[in-house]
This record gives sequence, C-alpha cells and structure tokens, in this order.
Amino acid sequence: MSEVVYFHELTESEQHVVGDVMTWQQVDRQYSQPPWCSYHEALNPALGCWSLTGHKIHAESDCVECPLYQAGQTLGKILGKLAREIVALSRTAKEAHLDQAKE
Repeated sequence: MSEVVYFHELTESEQHVVGDVMTWQQVDRQYSQPPWCSYHEALNPALGCWSLTGHKIHAESDCVECPLYQAGQTLGKILGKLAREIVALSRTAKEAHLDQAKE
C-alpha cells in the first residue's frame, strides 16, 4: 500500500512543477487533498479549491476560515457520519410510512 502524499505538503516550487509537468487529472490521482478539507474534488482546478490549486494552502491554519474546513476530520470520518445520518433518516421515514399504513 502506498503512502498518502498530500498536495499541500509539497513545497511551492514542487507544486508549480507538478502543475506544469502533469495534468490536473494526474495530480488528483497521485496526490490527496488535505484530510481536513471536505471540498469535493478540491484538486480540480476549474471546480475545486482555488486556494489549494493556486498554491496558497500549506498548512491546516490556512483553511480555518473556509466553510468546508473540518477540524480533526478525515474524509472517511465525514462519509461515515453522513452514512449513519442517512440510515437514521431512512429508518425514520420507513417507521413513519409504517405508522401511516396502520391508520
């Protein structure tokens, strides 16, 4: 299993070389967005985080004002939490439907 390499951990000069030598699709496959970032496809230069793809993010403190910042979170934790919420909502909806059918 390969080690996760985060794009923001590259030096600014490494980030610029990566953007010049590789396509952003290759960058997205080879590097990961910061673990505290819940922005979907943050490494997409057109639709992602312009601060990240614009080489302005180097530490977690650079993101604390962002509405998509998730302190102490990883994408897996966020997705797990969302999945649990969806299951709970689904159960509630099913129970409401069953209660309605009984009436």
